[in-house]
Amino acid sequence: MTALLAGVLALWTVVALVVALLAHPAQTMTRLERDGVGAVPAVVQQGTTTLVVAMRHRLAGRTVR
Repeated sequence: MTALLAGVLALWTVVALVVALLAHPAQTMTRLERDGVGAVPAVVQQGTTTLVVAMRHRLAGRTVR
């Protein structure tokens, strides 16, 4: 069970990083270059926020930009 949870967390982290890079490429790359590995939690939070907003918009029937 722990391995499954770790796998889901790792997958979510990768998806959130990719979404952050696609949604805000310049800002995300600047943050990663400036702060290095220490910026990963902030970038994952940014990607997670973008994913949650997109899911809410889709559920409400609105288009996402």
